[in-house]
Amino acid sequence: ETGQELFRDKKPFALVALGGYGRRDLCIHSDIDVLILFDTKVPSSAKKLAEDVFYPLWNLGFDLGHAIRRIKDCLNLASEKLEALTSLMDARFLCGESPLYLTLMERVEKGILRKKGLHLSRWLEEQNRMRMSLFGDASSLLEPNLKEGIGGLRDYHHLLWLAKAFFHLRTPKDLETSGLLSHKEYADLENHLKFIHLVRNHLHRESARKNDRLTFDHQETIAQALAFKDQGGLLAVEQF
Repeated sequence: ETGQELFRDKKPFALVALGGYGRRDLCIHSDIDVLILFDTKVPSSAKKLAEDVFYPLWNLGFDLGHAIRRIKDCLNLASEKLEALTSLMDARFLCGESPLYLTLMERVEKGILRKKGLHLSRWLEEQNRMRMSLFGDASSLLEPNLKEGIGGLRDYHHLLWLAKAFFHLRTPKDLETSGLLSHKEYADLENHLKFIHLVRNHLHRESARKNDRLTFDHQETIAQALAFKDQGGLLAVEQF
């Protein structure tokens, strides 16, 4: 009702998914990040609109990241903080006034990414060094971090951000259609991502919370759920 009133009063808005929600790669207990976007002014009734949108999600138990911002606010924040910039790079239109979303994304690309692409690349390199120090190589650790470990999901996110910043790609499939990845490379990437997401969803369910560290106490149960079997002298969990 509040949303309809805003549109009738010519104060349109857009609901925008950010981060993992924007990328469409949520797991069972992932955060949900939602932005209510206005053009040049946030009206007083925006607070009531936020209550209408966000309270039901909180009541359902979602871990919700939320914001109400003007286009200018988003651009200023993205210019100051690269974390905010990468979150906006994953933005996806949900509903409302689509031109607001399109204007924001165009200004992010032309006004920020073209200036900060190299800075973003260097920042991501530093993030990789920090991740290696904190979480290690996910492909070799006995209890890997599926998201932040080197070789985990965060590397895929870095790949997408760099592709958007330097090659102006918009969707993961563009990695193949642009020729940056071969058909086989993209198919391998998709298959590996599906497996990591499958394992991560099982980990979230077993933990009953958001959890990215595949600890020993969950490994046997998840190996069994994924139909690994003892064979060739190796236990199911060892093969997993």
